[in-house]
Order: sequence, then C-alpha cells, then structure tokens
Amino acid sequence: MRGTDGADIGSEDRYTRWQMNEDMPSRRNQKTNELLKDAEVRRWYERKIPRSYESARVRLSNLVNFCEATRLMPDQIARMDEPELARVVEDFVDGERERGMKGPTIAKRVDSIRAWRRYNDKKLRKIDVPRARVYETTREMMVPTQEQLRTLLMSTSNLRTKCMILLMAHSGLRACVIGRDRGSEGLRLKAIQDLVIEDGKVEFTRVPARVVVWEELSKNYRSHSTFLSSESVEYIEAYLNERMNNGERLTGDSPLILSNGPKNKFLYATKIGESIRKIIRKVGINMRPYELRRYFSTQLQLSESRTGLTHEVVQSWMGHKCDLATSVYGLGSSNPSPKVVNDLRELYLESEPFLLTKREMNQDMLRSQIEKVILDLGSSPDDTSDAVSCAVQRVVGVQPGEHAANAVAKQIVVPIEHVSAHLQQGYTFISSLNETEVILQPNLETA
Repeated sequence: MRGTDGADIGSEDRYTRWQMNEDMPSRRNQKTNELLKDAEVRRWYERKIPRSYESARVRLSNLVNFCEATRLMPDQIARMDEPELARVVEDFVDGERERGMKGPTIAKRVDSIRAWRRYNDKKLRKIDVPRARVYETTREMMVPTQEQLRTLLMSTSNLRTKCMILLMAHSGLRACVIGRDRGSEGLRLKAIQDLVIEDGKVEFTRVPARVVVWEELSKNYRSHSTFLSSESVEYIEAYLNERMNNGERLTGDSPLILSNGPKNKFLYATKIGESIRKIIRKVGINMRPYELRRYFSTQLQLSESRTGLTHEVVQSWMGHKCDLATSVYGLGSSNPSPKVVNDLRELYLESEPFLLTKREMNQDMLRSQIEKVILDLGSSPDDTSDAVSCAVQRVVGVQPGEHAANAVAKQIVVPIEHVSAHLQQGYTFISSLNETEVILQPNLETA
C-alpha cells in the first residue's frame, strides 16, 4: 500500500509524515479530511455508514487520534507486523493514561485500530487497557423513580420532548431507533400497529399500542416489538394532533418524532439526547438520558414477581440480543401470531402500573388488577368494591377512609437555587412561576 501522496513509505519518515499546522482553524476536521484522502480509509469509513453513521464517525475519529499521537499513517498501521504494532499500541495506551484519558475511552480507540487492521485482513492481539470497564462518569448516575419521571414530564410544556421521554422510559426504545443517521431515518408512524389516521384525526384502536422496530433501525439488525403505555398514547395523540393543526399532512411514512430543522425529517439521536438532557438539568436529577431505558428495565423487573412477565420478554422489548428461538422464531419475530401479540399486550398491561407516572392512572390500573385478584379468590363482584378501595388507597399512600384529594399537601414557591435540595427531600416539581421561582408540592409520603 502507498501513502496518501502516492510516495513509497520508508521507516525513516514514519513519525514525520503527519504534518498539520497547529494554528489552522477546525484542526480536528482538517485532520479527518486529510485522512479521507486515502482511498482505502474512505472506503472503510463509507462501508460503515449504512450500519451506523455515528459508529463510523467515532471509528474514523479514533483512527485520526491514533495517527496523530503515533505519527503513523493508516497504510503503515495496516502493513506493520503484529508484534511491532502491538508495542506501538501499548505505548499509545500508556501515553493516553498519562494524559488523564479514561479506560473505556482508550479501549474504544484501540478497538478502532483493531477494526482498521481487520478491514485490511490483519490481526492485532488483545491489548491490556487498565480500567477498561470502569465507567467513572456514570457510576453515580441514578435510575429515576416514578415520581422523578413525573417531575421530568411536568417540567416541560413541549409535547415532543414529553413523547421522547416516554418512548424511552415506557417502551424501552433507544434514541437511535427514534431518529438516526443524521436525521435521514427513524421511527415512522406506520411502525405503530394500532394507530389510525382518518379524516384529519389521529386515533389509537388499542391500548397498549404495539410498536414494531424493523431490522434497519435495530442495533443488532433483528426486528423486535414493544408497546406504548396509556400515558404515552395520551401525549403522542396530542402531539400528532398538534402537528396536524399546524398544517402537516400525516401519513404512515411520517416521522413519529419530527425535526424542526429544514434539512432533516427526523430528529437524530444526539439531538434527542440534548433535548432530554436540558430537562434533566433543569430539575437537578443526577442522570443521563439513557437512564430512561434503565428505568424501563428496572420497573419491569420489579413487576416480574407480581405478574407473569419474564426477563426474556423484557429483553425482547428493549431490543437486546436474545437466543435464536426467542429473537427470530418467537418474541422478536416481525410477524408473530395474533395470540402471541395479545398475550404480550396483556403482560404489558399487567405491568403498566410500575411505569406510569400519573397517580390517577396508577389507581385505575391497580383497582383493575386488585379486583381481578379478589375475583380469582372466589369473591362475588358485589363484595369487591370496599376491599378494592381499601387496597388501592393503601398502595398509593392514603389511609382508609381518607379521600385521596384531601391527602395532597399545599404547594409551595421555592427559589430556583433551592429546587435540587427540595427534590431530594421528596418534593415534586409542578411548574415554573417566573425566571427565579418554581412551584413544588410535597409527595404524600412527606406531606
């Protein structure tokens, strides 16, 4: 292989070929463009884009970083003997650690070098990267509670943001499923099997509504399905009607989450994360947008002991890799039998109270489930009313004989700099009063 300028590469100029002006603007972009002048690098990069633009970009950026640090060109990396390159990579790892780079970041950069070697039919042995799986920046991140999720939803009036939060928290969808590839693709309305658009109106025929994630949007290239909660349906219906009232003509190919920009239809993953992160920072919760998927997983794990839900079903809803029988012939099939779909819908419905943030929805769902249990025990329908009311009130924190509305404490006005401390004490964000004050309300437990 030859260098980017067509000249043969000799060992004497190995560390002097990467020449860049330190004062040039957009230094990183210019290095990337310089690297892409190599036809093989461009081919490697472009072949990765259809699978994931973000992954291709990161791989290329890591290759740029390695070339800059070692003064090696990509074709040199591809041609070097494995033992010699392994020593260079080990020195690179040591240098990155001295610069204060974290183990997972260094490991990803080494993996990118291995991917470039693999593309050139060459190997690179395993390189030991200390603390490669110690994610220090996310160690202290917390999974939100139902009340904290409600706080996030109540802290924004933007219907699109509410929908994005619930798609991740109540359906377990990845941000890159909602929108990906720089806004060129994403989840479309036709993916919602129980959504009908007729006469300028949006209507859900069944709730929970089934959502199918096709292979091209799936991280592991296998289709899977999940469901929209009753709370998600409420916000999505309002959001879609808002778009139609603004003059948009909705079809099955329309994006579920629409970009407001002129270039792209879909709001791609990084923008989704930014929108949700703004709300997280506003309310002062120590979490990442990804913790919303962890909320979905955690809450459904809690429901497993009380419902018929299994771990394999939850994994399939989240789009995780499952065994072949589960992912291809069973739960992950793109066209399961109606009986399988109905059974999965019932399982989701039974577990929905663990996801919902609206107290009245939780009470309705709990009432339905408790009544079913009492009837299964042999009681007549006429005998269940008092028992159900008592059970629901105890679950939601209201003493028997006390109406739920009477248990709500008075709201208070708090300076914005004190919001975080009050939230930790159990208060719930209601709304912003002005630029410096917000309205909070004690939870029933702290009232």
